[in-house]
Amino acid sequence: MQMLANHDHPTHAFLQELAEEEPFAPFFPRGGRHSPVLAVEAYAELLYCLGATDIAVFLKVYPHVLEDADALVEWTKGTAMLPYLEALPPDLHEAFVARYRVRLRARLPEKPVFYGFKRILLAATRP
Repeated sequence: MQMLANHDHPTHAFLQELAEEEPFAPFFPRGGRHSPVLAVEAYAELLYCLGATDIAVFLKVYPHVLEDADALVEWTKGTAMLPYLEALPPDLHEAFVARYRVRLRARLPEKPVFYGFKRILLAATRP
């Protein structure tokens, strides 16, 4: 099994920050969206508590090299940004993406941009 683990990357953190700012904040719950993903070791412990054996839990980084921050914005628009855009009225989409783009360009000015796409992978034997 595998799950997303990029919640601490700037691509995700900036989305959360924007969701707490005006004019976007009224469309999101107070306190924002928080990742339900646990630490790697927590999954190993959960599997152990369930009686699993041959437990293997690890973090894998899939390296993606993108042209620049704008390419990363486009990537994010089809992944992590989707729930944010779905929560906003269409007339705020452009402003949200524009502010996000400014932050990502400032944080990742290099060209090309390295994007470490993290996943937690788990495997175990059932009792």
